[in-house]
Amino acid sequence: MSRGGFPGVGQTRAIHWYRFDLSREPGANAEWLLEMGEPYIDHLDLHVPLTAGQTPTGPEGYRVIRMGDFVPYSQRPMQTRLHSTPLELPEGQTVTVYLRIDSVSAISLSAALWTPKAFIARQTTALLFHGMFFGVLVVLVVVYLALGALLRDSVLLTYTAYVALMLLYFLFATGVAATFLPDAPGWLLNLAVGGLGFLGTAIVMQLWRRLLNLRRNFPRLQHVYRGLGVLAVLAVPSSLTPWFSVVSPVISTLGASMSLVSLILIVILMRRDPRDSSLRFYLACALSSIIGMVLSQLKLRGVLPSDLSIEPYPVAALLGVLILGAGLALRIRRLQTERVRAEEGVAFATKRAEEQRIFVAMLSHEFRTPLASIDGAAQMIALDVQDAPPLVKRLERIRSTTRKLADLVDVFLSTQALDHGALALQLEWMTVGRLLDAAMDGVTAADAETRVVVTTRVADRELRGDLQFLCVAITNVIQNALRYSPPDAPVVVTAEGAPGGSSSASPIKGAA
Repeated sequence: MSRGGFPGVGQTRAIHWYRFDLSREPGANAEWLLEMGEPYIDHLDLHVPLTAGQTPTGPEGYRVIRMGDFVPYSQRPMQTRLHSTPLELPEGQTVTVYLRIDSVSAISLSAALWTPKAFIARQTTALLFHGMFFGVLVVLVVVYLALGALLRDSVLLTYTAYVALMLLYFLFATGVAATFLPDAPGWLLNLAVGGLGFLGTAIVMQLWRRLLNLRRNFPRLQHVYRGLGVLAVLAVPSSLTPWFSVVSPVISTLGASMSLVSLILIVILMRRDPRDSSLRFYLACALSSIIGMVLSQLKLRGVLPSDLSIEPYPVAALLGVLILGAGLALRIRRLQTERVRAEEGVAFATKRAEEQRIFVAMLSHEFRTPLASIDGAAQMIALDVQDAPPLVKRLERIRSTTRKLADLVDVFLSTQALDHGALALQLEWMTVGRLLDAAMDGVTAADAETRVVVTTRVADRELRGDLQFLCVAITNVIQNALRYSPPDAPVVVTAEGAPGGSSSASPIKGAA
């Protein structure tokens, strides 16, 4: 096996040509398999001399082997995940081949020359790795989707969407999806790789917003995260245009910058609340993602060799989601603990409410008993003073006041009131005159008859309200006026229609 790496050139619309010489060692196999990546490169045109061992003088002396994701999987020289083609090398002669690369995606090329036996072993190892890689992502999606739906937790659902997008992205970026879509056109594969990458950036921004609770902790920064998410979504159509080579680096740089900002925010939150252990997992996830993005960009820019045995970005991404999943598991545990505490609090409040109902029922009984005695005594006295009208009138006022107190007990000190809301208004239509008469019946001051003067020009005007509560309010105002004004000063109660009132009902203003 011979392996070689080409310096990455990043994302550019320039066409790149590479020349390399292939020579077969004496006694080695004549048949070899050339494998090249990355899978998402648009056009890989390999120019091989028609006559081995001779250098052609013009293009007609070469045969062109076309590869790249713009060549449907079913039409490629070999149906493999990467771009592969068989080559036959003569013994003792050097074969010079030329490779033309044209792609809107990042150009990071690696090439390896395998014997058929070694190629099969290589494919087996790669399939095992990708099977484990995608299997872990599928399990995470299923488990956290179920948990998010069960708990109705937006953070878990956002995390699930992120892992699902990562799963789809790597299916296309690693060339696995092409094996299931053998006739997929190149533009569709470009849209899948570029579009899913942009959508992944948007979901990551939403995930950090929810994980770090930016609305509460950093309200201004949440708009920056939301704005970058919207920008990433708007960039999806650029995957189909040459502008992708310009837009993609910008979005990637902004995404990496916001990941660094998230790292700083996590450190700040850890200092605020050192007991929150889930923040440590968020920190490790952010570090893993940043390291993976940095290594990936260094590889794309040619700083690191392109033929690394381990791809840094997929490994870092998988490690990041696993760490984040562990942190979310701790978060679920904390939420469950808080839920249990809340249920205990509800149970305690229910118990206290039941105790309150029992106490109020007893208190209501204790109030009703003396009120009934007072009312009964007033009735008995009234039978003996029928020939004294002033006394009869006072006894009627005593009975009226007693009935009102009993009604108030029914409103405020009954178990039904506690169950259905003691302050629920009983709205009804009434006249102003009826309201004032009912309010005056509740005034218990001895000098009320001589000091209180009620005047109104709208006695027949109707209004809608709770008669009992309005009477309590007006009665309290009148009794306070009697209590805190000079003993000989009259108390004038005036009711009149407010400006703008209708003929049937209007607001009432009063003075005492």
